[in-house]
Amino acid sequence: MPMLRAIQEAAQPAADALRLLLSCGSELPPAGVALSPTENAFVWLSRLAVDAAWNTGGSEDDPESTRQRLSDSLTKAFGPGAEAAFPLLVAARRNTDRGGSNDNFAKAARAMRRLDPAGIDHDLLGELYEAHLDRTDGGPRGQHFTPRPVADLLLSRVSKVMPYGRMYDPAMGTGRFLVGHLRRARAEGASRADLIGSVAGSELSRVSHCLAQANLLLQVAAAEGRGILPIPRLMLENSLWALGEGPSAEHEICCANPPYVGERRNKSLFDRLMREIPSLTVRRAPRMDLFYYFAELCLEVTRPGGVIALLTTAYWLTADGASGLRERLYDRAAVLEIVDFGEQRLFGSAGGQHNLAILLRRRSNDASHAGDQPMAWARVRTPGPLEETCARVEEALNEAHSRGGPIESLSVTAGVGEIVRPEGPAGVWHIPVGRRREQVLEAIAAAGVQLGSLAKVSQGLISGADRVTPANSDRLPKGAMSHLGQGIFVLTPEELAAAGIPDTDSVVRPFIKNSEIERYAMTTSPRLRLLYLDDTVDLSLHPAVLRHLRRYRALLAARREVAMGAIPWWRLHWPRGESMFEAPKVMCPHRARANAFAYVPQPLYASADAYYLWGLGPDELTRLTGILNSSIADFWFAHRGKRKGNQREYYATPLRGIPVPHPARRESARVARLVDRAPLDYSITERVTWAAEKGDWGAADTAIRRVSHAIIELRLHPTGADLHEIALEVVEERRLESLLDVLVAIRYGLYGKQQWMHEVVVEARGD
Repeated sequence: MPMLRAIQEAAQPAADALRLLLSCGSELPPAGVALSPTENAFVWLSRLAVDAAWNTGGSEDDPESTRQRLSDSLTKAFGPGAEAAFPLLVAARRNTDRGGSNDNFAKAARAMRRLDPAGIDHDLLGELYEAHLDRTDGGPRGQHFTPRPVADLLLSRVSKVMPYGRMYDPAMGTGRFLVGHLRRARAEGASRADLIGSVAGSELSRVSHCLAQANLLLQVAAAEGRGILPIPRLMLENSLWALGEGPSAEHEICCANPPYVGERRNKSLFDRLMREIPSLTVRRAPRMDLFYYFAELCLEVTRPGGVIALLTTAYWLTADGASGLRERLYDRAAVLEIVDFGEQRLFGSAGGQHNLAILLRRRSNDASHAGDQPMAWARVRTPGPLEETCARVEEALNEAHSRGGPIESLSVTAGVGEIVRPEGPAGVWHIPVGRRREQVLEAIAAAGVQLGSLAKVSQGLISGADRVTPANSDRLPKGAMSHLGQGIFVLTPEELAAAGIPDTDSVVRPFIKNSEIERYAMTTSPRLRLLYLDDTVDLSLHPAVLRHLRRYRALLAARREVAMGAIPWWRLHWPRGESMFEAPKVMCPHRARANAFAYVPQPLYASADAYYLWGLGPDELTRLTGILNSSIADFWFAHRGKRKGNQREYYATPLRGIPVPHPARRESARVARLVDRAPLDYSITERVTWAAEKGDWGAADTAIRRVSHAIIELRLHPTGADLHEIALEVVEERRLESLLDVLVAIRYGLYGKQQWMHEVVVEARGD
């Protein structure tokens, strides 16, 4: 088979041996357990690696004698307990079916005898395994091993605060962190026994566990020493069992890249885990992630004063489901360093990525926060080759520590500060963004009240069955595959007509997808229709609707609330309140790259992936639209909002927390006339600035409403805009938006004497 680039860069003897083993195919004897041919080849490669490392001798070319000799090296090194401690590595001895006598197996053994353990300074077998599965099996079966540059970065940061100590990895994979730890200890001259005693790990995958054993033994073999060795503590187990058993804090270092599995779409997996380990139930939270458990396990097993290094997603800093984790981390550990990798891809075969590395020091049970040292932070601004990015991050962290101040570059920014916790330890956490930006954020917060105190913030409806999808079609009778894609509660006008439902029926409502929401105003007419069926509807008065829904009754009856007897089979799952959809409102999508708020005066319905800001009059909603679309509010949400990957999340909690200047109670009649008469161009800023200096904030509110209305009108009517009595000299949306930014900056107090703050906001655009 063609050589993979990653294999070419690895130790050549191992690459040659793997190629020969894979060519053996079905003639390669099985390992005694159910393994795929590829997995079986890697287990044999691990045996050959250990045999070569201990140099048990023998130059015979006979495949049978080679197989019989493979476990001798383990017995020599670890004594009779080796057979129980290394189940896959010695499984062939228990296997009576030796299989064929493919000569390539003996050739693979000869190739591995050329391996020099002293030259192996990385997770050799794991890198071969990951690269091969990436190519042959469509990805490493949900396993995304820590890239070598990232592992080296974390180990380097650990060594600066904890040069020596016993390391534990509760999700060790093929042992990448442990190998790096042994490599450093070996370079310091540690003995074989000390090397083995300095690491411990757990892994659930049998093959990964086997590869980790061989990887570590390669490191041990390269150290000076002889005699029987203690068996390394590499457990084949689910390490989370320890959370329910009160694990002892026996490790100085805990380093892990735990699995990322969200509870929302893997509920059955979490349910099974709760049944297997009931003690985890007390820590379970809606929409949590599996790695939260591993983070808490690291807290439990690390000694006071010890160090914890985790590679995770960045989402937990602001996720509602991680509030318990954040609180426990705050109580029990000090954050030493944190790295936000931004849009830098770490795992080539994984989906959406936004990763974070965090270094913590475990506090003693009675320690206060007073002794915590300043935290260093780094943020990757411009992705690049991973090795270069990690080198720049390390350089920036070192410089931030030495200078005690901010480091700015095109690729990485860094500084020293504290995690920002505006709502307390359990609330959202934010990584600092530099002294000047933090000052601007503080000024924005001080000048406003939270949006949730001004307007109602509500999620769109949930029908439970917008259309027929592959996920819900199994509830329909056999042969119903022809229904795939057809509308149930959400229909096109053509589907509505085909069902005989008049567009004028009182339950038919205009419906949009969240992707249709634009900044300032909805510029297109709704293309879809919703059957709005709540408890007030008498379905007998709508026979065509009833006939349509009966086709999907089996599917609709399987919805949770129907199955529980809480609602009739034909009703929307969560219809919300009709008044919200009918009233004037501001709408936004629940995920977007930047703020996108639209003023919608007419009735309009949407699903739960859109949010509604309502309960205010049209004038105040127009003002709110301008403020929320301004660069000021966008700057706030970029640094204080929730993120998932490169998308921001505009859910209820972050929306309610946006600081918005409270509407001014009154303005002087003179100022109002001046603002109204001012041409709608930059000259208006002089009048508003003058009014603001006199504390007449109503003038700024009037100007913001006026300019926001002009932009909305231009969006709705790009040619021949109907601007009523507005004296418009600059009919150009780009300039109007710039004017609005200045007006909003004045309203937040970021202009005039504090104009540098507005400049910070402008400079941050596009970050």
